[in-house]
Amino acid sequence: MQGFDKYSGYLALFTALLAVGGALETFTNLGLLAKLFVIAIASLSVSLYCASVLAARIKPDPAIVGFGATAGPLSKKRIVLAILGLAIVAGIGIGLAIFVTVRFAARFDERVSTDTSVVTLTAAYAKIERITVQLPAQRQSACTWVDTSTRRSERLDLQMIDFSSATPKLQIDNFYYPQGLEIRCKPPGVVRANVQPASAAFYHSEDISSLRLWIMFMGGVIWLVACIRLAQLLRQ
Repeated sequence: MQGFDKYSGYLALFTALLAVGGALETFTNLGLLAKLFVIAIASLSVSLYCASVLAARIKPDPAIVGFGATAGPLSKKRIVLAILGLAIVAGIGIGLAIFVTVRFAARFDERVSTDTSVVTLTAAYAKIERITVQLPAQRQSACTWVDTSTRRSERLDLQMIDFSSATPKLQIDNFYYPQGLEIRCKPPGVVRANVQPASAAFYHSEDISSLRLWIMFMGGVIWLVACIRLAQLLRQ
């Protein structure tokens, strides 16, 4: 089991470096779900490694127990502190995953009223190479759009495609934070967005909320697995 703990420590270090590399281009180019998977593996590996370290500190030194002496009961206080420590490690993983979700999820939000539909595209820190926005047919709805980028130096690279046809489109190249686009259609119309590369995707507000719940659930599972591992090591 010592070999397992050793290799678990190496894996924890390696995957933790990948997770911390959120600012690196290789990490930002991953899809959001791939980023969350990397963070989950890192959090699990670090939690298992911490469980082995904490178990070694809780258990008495075998050299002291020898010479006819018997090991006394394990300190309940240390066990409780170890469980809290593992909860903190899992909490850090949860916080990092939620931060990445907020920062690296491109948003597609839609509000529909009786006479108007408003679609808002909000860029993430991960650059999207190209977005093709399919507007509703002109005979069905009249649409206008506004560049909502928060910096004048980061305006959208936007062009109209087939705008005289029945299916007009907008094309945006290199969509990245802090860029944004708002599209208003009267009467309400259906707006679709196709993105490149395939690893990029838009997320609705409901999707972000669901991801946060799953992140918290998986964080709890990782904490529970680490506690089980701690208990196994203390029984040895």
